[in-house]
Amino acid sequence: MGLAIARWWMVLLGGVFLGAGLFLHGLVASAEYFRAEASNTFFLWRWIGSVTFPFQDDSTRLALWLHEVPRPMVGESARSAWTMIAIGGMLALLSPFCRPRQGRGRKKGKRRST
Repeated sequence: MGLAIARWWMVLLGGVFLGAGLFLHGLVASAEYFRAEASNTFFLWRWIGSVTFPFQDDSTRLALWLHEVPRPMVGESARSAWTMIAIGGMLALLSPFCRPRQGRGRKKGKRRST
């Protein structure tokens, strides 16, 4: 019974790690896209956007914020996302292999009635 509960928790934690890793990977991909769009914008428009920051819409604010995030931070987030995906996948895929040992023959003291 204890092994069945442990297997259930392993599958659950594997799914949580896998889902969180995929979600973080999507956020990192969005951050890279916004950084690239902000970098490709003419510097004068970026300056005007930073001066008029309170009046910009949410997507423009986000692009300007993400342009200021250092590149190593985004790389660390991508690495942690891939780590979470790998750990979650291993937990979810390998947990069915945790099975109780099959006993050899019948238990002592029990006889089959004929």
